[in-house]
Amino acid sequence: AGQDKEDYVSFSNFKYPPIVTATVVNIAGTTAGSDASVILKSISEGRADFVVRFGTSGTTTIGVNLIAVGIPN
Repeated sequence: AGQDKEDYVSFSNFKYPPIVTATVVNIAGTTAGSDASVILKSISEGRADFVVRFGTSGTTTIGVNLIAVGIPN
């Protein structure tokens, strides 16, 4: 509990920083996965940095769905 995992997603062909949304998918179906949240740290034309914060301790497998919408380059 209280642990953070930082990661990023790279993308291309945006003229300006896109609008980005991110959600956690609890693949394992565990309590630890249900109590995870994703926080976007920074967004640029080619990258979105985020942190996944776990509120409950335990082993889990999660995914992060990220959608980026913007003006193409």
